[in-house]
Amino acid sequence: MWKKCAVAAAYVLALPPLLVWGVIRAFKYVRLLVRSVSRSVVCLGCHREILLLGIWQCECGFRYQGHLLRPCPICHRVPKIARCYHCGLTTKLR
Repeated sequence: MWKKCAVAAAYVLALPPLLVWGVIRAFKYVRLLVRSVSRSVVCLGCHREILLLGIWQCECGFRYQGHLLRPCPICHRVPKIARCYHCGLTTKLR
């Protein structure tokens, strides 16, 4: 009887932080999906557009044409930052 009560109390106490964690993860996922279909992001330094469409070079050295958030066909990495060509500031994409 005590074990069932302890397990039930553990679930009740763990539920609110897990719900908050789930909502935050869902928000970040939706934000990443929106960025993955957008053509550009705004630089936080000079407020100009950073185009996400073009020719990109992966860390493995492979060059590909298309969207920046597309996985590399060789190593399957996805970039996490984009650099502004005007001011040189990097913007986090995730």
